[in-house]
Amino acid sequence: MTGSSEALHIKHLEFLQGVIDRMSTMSFLLKGWLVTMTTALLAVSAERGSWLVGVSALLPLIAFWGVDGFLLRQERLYRRLYDAVRRAEDDVEPLSMNATRYRSRILWPAAVGSSTLVAFYGGVALVDLVFVVLAAFAA
Repeated sequence: MTGSSEALHIKHLEFLQGVIDRMSTMSFLLKGWLVTMTTALLAVSAERGSWLVGVSALLPLIAFWGVDGFLLRQERLYRRLYDAVRRAEDDVEPLSMNATRYRSRILWPAAVGSSTLVAFYGGVALVDLVFVVLAAFAA
């Protein structure tokens, strides 16, 4: 590699790393918002003595889980592109941010069902359901 092409190669990797970092930051923020919303809805449920409000906390959980799965899939797509650029594969255009070539290998359901997302969102769902059951029996 010449000095100019090496600098271009490094810049390409930096651009891709920036996208990957933003995806993981958004995922972290989503999780924080979910915990905040779930806590607020469960607090309202406890105050009103209504288990139905507790059940309503499952709606944002499902939505956030889906969005987080989308972000994880996108992050994995860009990690594949990063790896291809890192290995200097000939079929990657310089400074290309197009990761669509990997879409058939990385599917959204697989990302949603990843162990980290299942552990987090499943844990929050379990806490919510335990709260709902306890609230239903207390009513």
